[in-house]
Amino acid sequence: MNKLKNSIVIPELDLETSYNRHYVTVDSSGRITEGWSDGPHPERDPAGAVCINDQDGYQFRLFTGGEENPVLYTEDSIPLYR
Repeated sequence: MNKLKNSIVIPELDLETSYNRHYVTVDSSGRITEGWSDGPHPERDPAGAVCINDQDGYQFRLFTGGEENPVLYTEDSIPLYR
């Protein structure tokens, strides 16, 4: 703890950066069928999923700087990404 001149105690801040992991699941053809971040879904089991980024923000993105929570299927329910 740091003390100022007037004996005010200021706690030291831990400025450790917090990251979220982003996961996808794929079908037998390698097409992405689901994608999520452990930020909004910390209870979701990533077993069987692929971690595509382990140092990103809260919202799921397929790639850094990409669209937040992108649509993964066409209107006809065909996966958009491989």
